[in-house]
Amino acid sequence: MTDESTTPDLAELARRLREAFNRGEFDLALTFYAPDAVLKMRYAQVNEWRDDLIARETLYTDIDEARAAAERLAEERG
Repeated sequence: MTDESTTPDLAELARRLREAFNRGEFDLALTFYAPDAVLKMRYAQVNEWRDDLIARETLYTDIDEARAAAERLAEERG
């Protein structure tokens, strides 16, 4: 019997999934999901940009709170 683990390296799988999304390879990314998978992660993100780079990213589970934060940032920046 071998001492090698049969448990998948979940961190490696998550990294590969993120990389597929980042490259825009959505068909590949979808192969990480079961055929009957359910996605219920409703969230919004608000990014603050500086010199064409994201300087701050805030994730919100409350969509209305995210919208209000984005509107405040827009008003502050003119």
